[in-house]
Amino acid sequence: METPEVESKLEEQQFWDELDTILSTPCPTQHQIDVQLRSYLQLISTYRDDYLQSEYDMVKCGFRLIDSKVFSEHKTYVRRRFVGRFLKEPSNSARLHVITATLLYDGIDNPKTFELMLEQNAFARLIDLIWKDVTRLNFGFHKLLLEVFYEMCRIQKLRSQDLEILQDDFIKHLLEQVEEGGGDPDDPYNYAIVKVLLVLNEQYMLSELGMREEGPPPTNRVVKVLSFNGPDFKTFGENIILLLNRETETPTQLLILKLLFLLFTTSRTYEYFYTNDLCVLVDVMIRSLADLPEEENTVSPLDYLLLEPYLTHTPAATYVSPSLPPSTFTYPTSPSTTLQTCRDYQTSQPIVQC
Repeated sequence: METPEVESKLEEQQFWDELDTILSTPCPTQHQIDVQLRSYLQLISTYRDDYLQSEYDMVKCGFRLIDSKVFSEHKTYVRRRFVGRFLKEPSNSARLHVITATLLYDGIDNPKTFELMLEQNAFARLIDLIWKDVTRLNFGFHKLLLEVFYEMCRIQKLRSQDLEILQDDFIKHLLEQVEEGGGDPDDPYNYAIVKVLLVLNEQYMLSELGMREEGPPPTNRVVKVLSFNGPDFKTFGENIILLLNRETETPTQLLILKLLFLLFTTSRTYEYFYTNDLCVLVDVMIRSLADLPEEENTVSPLDYLLLEPYLTHTPAATYVSPSLPPSTFTYPTSPSTTLQTCRDYQTSQPIVQC
């Protein structure tokens, strides 16, 4: 009686060598590309528990594909196939994890990847994965999904049907994650959530500009949730003040300033921030004014955009009374005007490319 053959298990280096062998095989036809991608993903799925326990290893698999011959020669086709699989793969699969990493890092260098994802309605799948399917216990994958969400919103304007998918409960879920995480602004996971909330606010402001003639814009759910549930989510407010104080990247600073302006001009959120945080904020603004070159006689509109409602509406007005430099700048009276002013001011470094 013959003994059935038992497939030998690959050692770790053999696994990586086999992955490279699969990806280095020439693929002149789309059918061969499909076969190669299936073999690549199947090998990853088979050895997930053995050699792919860390986020680094999953990302490494993604870069193996991005750097491969098949990807360099057939980028458009491979991207489309991966976006299609992103929509259908089970949420707990190693395949989806690697597909997500590949789309993120390819998209950072090639924005067309994120445009394709939006076109193929991947936005709804992203929301479901972040909100319902992938728990915070799967830290690395959840953070990866948040980063894809942020980059996807950063490089393009969302369509009205995309904004309609968003619900108050999704915003609450993100804010709850900030609260449960202790609100450490240096925590990369916490930072990823905060950036998602900031870029969503930006998208709502963009929608107000673009839909004036088409009808009422969608409700800004970030501001709405903070208006009605602000006391439950104070940690988020602390974080954005701390980030503004530390942040060195202009795009992120602008995202924070825009949300702060809306919160300072919405009556329900006048008292959202702790007084100590407001004092930190005024220090940041005064430092910004003090750092202006001597030859510059005017301050940026953004400084005044925040100072005026800050001094008019927040509790800190009773504690601080800075002397404002003379200026002919007129304070905007609506979020859309605010956005236009900010966009004019930051044309050299747009946040959302549209």
